[in-house]
Parts: sequence; structure tokens; C-alpha cells
Amino acid sequence: MAEQFIDYRADMERPLPMIFQSRYLTIKDFDRSMNLFKLDFPNDEVKRGFVVLLADYRKWEP
Repeated sequence: MAEQFIDYRADMERPLPMIFQSRYLTIKDFDRSMNLFKLDFPNDEVKRGFVVLLADYRKWEP
């Protein structure tokens, strides 16, 4: 899973690396037994901006 965060290129099929590296998301926790990261927004301003971005993207989807 951690390998996904290394790829910095914008990729619509795998947007997580770009979203993480642009600091829209931060790592809040890591579960070693499951090898899973818990991601969250760093603050409310970023969260609102991200929601607006998703809403704008959704408007253009068929």
C-alpha cells in the first residue's frame, strides 16, 4: 500500500498519490497489523475545498 504514495504523477485511475502529495489528505494513523493508513483532512478549510472540488467534478460526469 505504501508504494502507492510514491508515484507523484496525476493519474485519474489512481488519484490517491496526487491527492496525498498535494496535502489534501494527511496520515492520521497506521494499523500495522492490517498494513492500512487512516487518512484525514488536515483542517476544515482543506476539507471544504476538497468537497467543492469533488462537487465540481461530479457536475461534469454523465
